[in-house]
Formats: sequence, C-alpha cells, structure tokens
Amino acid sequence: MATRRHEERSRGRELALVTACALAAHPGEDGPGAWELLWAEPPGGEDGAALARLLADDGARAHAQGLIEAWLGARDEIDAQIEAASARWRIARMDRVDLAALRLGAAELRGAPEVPTPVVLSEYVRLVTRYGSERSGPFVNGVLASLARRLRASPAPETTGP
Repeated sequence: MATRRHEERSRGRELALVTACALAAHPGEDGPGAWELLWAEPPGGEDGAALARLLADDGARAHAQGLIEAWLGARDEIDAQIEAASARWRIARMDRVDLAALRLGAAELRGAPEVPTPVVLSEYVRLVTRYGSERSGPFVNGVLASLARRLRASPAPETTGP
C-alpha cells in the first residue's frame, strides 16, 4: 500500500511539474483556474499526450492539485525564498523547468512535513533530470537543499540559564 501511495505522489509531482511548465509558457495565464482549464483540454502533441496519461491517474491528479494550490497560494513568498536560497540566480534568469521544480519543491517542503526532505529533493532532481537540461539536476538539488535547511530547520533547543 505504501508503494502505491509513493507511486501516486511521484506521478503527482510529475503532473504538477508538467502543468507548471505549461503555465509558464504562457505568462499571465497562470492565475486561478488556469491549470483546471489546461487539465480539461490538454494540448495536442507529445506534451499533451504526457499530460493526458498523468491526468488519467486519480491519485496523481489529487496530489498534483494539492501541490499546485500550495504553490499558487504562497507564490510571492515562495519566489522570495527561492531567490534568497539561490544566491546568484534571479528567478527571471532561471530555466522554466528548474523554476517550476523549485516552486513545487518549496511548496512541498513548506506544506508536507511528513514527507522526508531527502525524498522531496530526490524526486524533483529526478524530474528535472528528465525534463530539464544537463545542469538542472545539480542546480535544483543545491537550491532545494538550501531551501530545506531554511524551511525545515529544527528549532534551537531552549536553554535555561542559572
């Protein structure tokens, strides 16, 4: 049962990434409801076929929806956190696939504490290795690791003085 849930989450992350990339290709059309329209009428071609295949999985669809809503619900804050963690790269200069993975990864790090940090990192690195450039994996790994340290830092133990 845990394996099935893991597979649904993996496909959900992929669906969310493909969706976020499709929305990024049309700036200004990524507001509320845009992803639902995309899902209702996937484009033609290879991208549309991949999207339709992922949309057929109800578990993946539900997980992707949660990730997309978490990202869009805190978009400005997530983008600011990505810029702070990425040191020398501004969001405007980032590759569309890399940025989508970072946004969704940040949303998951923030909103799903039950998912171990190494799982979040490895899943998004796996996706950008498939969909991004040859430099995407190390870049996304480094920025997400930095984000994870900031977002999931354990609170310092309280000390009591004499």
